[in-house]
Amino acid sequence: MYNILVIDDDPDILDVICDLLEVKYECSLDRALNGEEALQKTNSKKYDLICTDHRMPIVNGGKFVVYLRGREGLNQQTPILIITGHYDKVKQYQMALKHVYVHVKPVIPQELYSICDLALTGVTQDLLDK
Repeated sequence: MYNILVIDDDPDILDVICDLLEVKYECSLDRALNGEEALQKTNSKKYDLICTDHRMPIVNGGKFVVYLRGREGLNQQTPILIITGHYDKVKQYQMALKHVYVHVKPVIPQELYSICDLALTGVTQDLLDK
């Protein structure tokens, strides 16, 4: 069973992503409405995958990724999927940091599943894009 953390400030989108993940994966899902709340959750639980929106209040997805990768802890190397409508704003994280994946909105279930499969098996997305 996978432990997955899903972060989005829009409760409706949070529900959709969680519902999609529950259909495909045997998983335990935790939810957070912003990066700060998510960071607190990552202090006490190891996740197999973290899915985050980019544009959020308090701590956005990019800052969340940088902070998580920059500190030692349970989830320093956990694969992170950034779900965004603004690829140009997040591609730098994918290029500079290990185990960062990107899904560009709108969320299309088969595309989401393909990227999650890559992340959960440790295959890097950039190798497949070349």
